[in-house]
Amino acid sequence: MNDIKSNINRLHLLLSNKFSDVEIEEKASSKIGQYFKISINEGKQVDILIPFKNIDNKSIINWEYLSNPLDENSYLISRKSDIDSIPNIVSDIIDNNKFSSDYIEAIK
Repeated sequence: MNDIKSNINRLHLLLSNKFSDVEIEEKASSKIGQYFKISINEGKQVDILIPFKNIDNKSIINWEYLSNPLDENSYLISRKSDIDSIPNIVSDIIDNNKFSSDYIEAIK
């Protein structure tokens, strides 16, 4: 459990250094189990889902983000990276509109 807290705190710090609006929630669902939902809002919103089991004592983690953050049932896009790379990947998602067309239309 200490590795989970350490890794999520590190990720929160990295994201907060790059983005002004970062929120983290602990959640659970029957589909994913226990997970962290990290919301970054920089004019466009990126909602990242990281299951606890994926961030515990691992250097490379599997994570996903919602293709449409306005719809929690939208398609999940899978990513695999180290924690240090996630802020740059989030920037790429925002800068290059890597969202569903429904979301892009909704925020125009």
